[in-house]
Amino acid sequence: MLRDSVLLDGRGESGVSTWLMVGLLVLGSWVTACGGGPTRSMTARVDSAGVELVTSSGPDRPLDWSFSRMVAIGGDETGPASFTSVAAGTVGSDASGRLYVLDSHEHRVVVFDSSGAYVGSLGREGGGPGELRFPIGLAVRPDGIADIFDVGKRALVSLSLDRDPLPETSFPFSTERGVRHYASTSEGWLVARVRGGEDQGVDLVGWSRTGSGDTLRLTGMTTEAVPAEFDCMALRLRPVFAPALRWAHSAGRVAATSSVAYEVDLFDSEGTRVRSVRRDIVASPASREAAIAAAEPGMRLAGGDGVCEITPEAMVDAIGYETSIPVVADIRVSPTGELWVERFDPRAQSEGRSGPIDVFDATGAYVGTLPVGSPLPLLLLSRERIVVVERDALDVERLVLMRVGRGG
Repeated sequence: MLRDSVLLDGRGESGVSTWLMVGLLVLGSWVTACGGGPTRSMTARVDSAGVELVTSSGPDRPLDWSFSRMVAIGGDETGPASFTSVAAGTVGSDASGRLYVLDSHEHRVVVFDSSGAYVGSLGREGGGPGELRFPIGLAVRPDGIADIFDVGKRALVSLSLDRDPLPETSFPFSTERGVRHYASTSEGWLVARVRGGEDQGVDLVGWSRTGSGDTLRLTGMTTEAVPAEFDCMALRLRPVFAPALRWAHSAGRVAATSSVAYEVDLFDSEGTRVRSVRRDIVASPASREAAIAAAEPGMRLAGGDGVCEITPEAMVDAIGYETSIPVVADIRVSPTGELWVERFDPRAQSEGRSGPIDVFDATGAYVGTLPVGSPLPLLLLSRERIVVVERDALDVERLVLMRVGRGG
């Protein structure tokens, strides 16, 4: 049942008369964004069966923030920063702001402090305690324990700079379906688990650190791939603009969405949905032109007869596209609960740039929007520091620490 109360921009009082609040909503609230002019913006809060629905309405409120480059890590010929590939699921941070990077080729995790200076290394090649056979994923706990998913051992190998190797934990999910991204929580771990068979889909589930084998489903979605015949290969792919499960985790906070609409759900450390953050931005109708832009640069796959190159046009003609473009493209959550939501922009994506990024505070209130092309963090270390991925002309990827200037 919906409670009879609405909160404006985090400043109203619970229990205020609905008629009074409706009158205030009609009048609107004029606020001044940092570095910007007056912009009309409203945030309504309603309780729905114990879940707080936080809906922001009104136009974008531009954020005049600056991003200054501090240091780049990676791509060295030798040494601890010789890794050349970084992504979600291979990079993490602890509560002190240290960075952990999985270097699969060297069977190790390299650690850097918050200024980018090398601190130490974890793991080595082998099958014994603290050793790695085929590491493909990494999650870091706030206290600095690195949980490394070793597909060769089918286990999580837990290592720390400050203590001996911890007991390995059997990974409770099949690895044949491409499990990569997972996260460590105070209660255990989180992972997106693929469902096969007739009930195809993806579930975000958690499992306990106690080893009981119990799992808890936080959220999920149903998916359906379609057969696609190309000149060089046959594949099963989902249509362009098909919704995907996007999720992020930091300091016990989980954010996730799989909706076409602007809806991001937040979960507490026990996996309970406590808030849904929304904006009154509707999904745009899709078109073939937008689908081709989103499919750039196509696919390039290695097959038995050599390299198979599939153009964006061929891909769209083979698998089709959904009628609407999902509003949300990606999400990030900070250790303090700040939420960054990238909106889908097919043209910007085809150019290798981010779409506009909405920022919300820890209560779910809309703060403002960063313009197209702003850096989408791989990690949010603090209010002032983020980590982004930089790729050069040779496809070498580096981590770049950036300082965020938040204006006035």
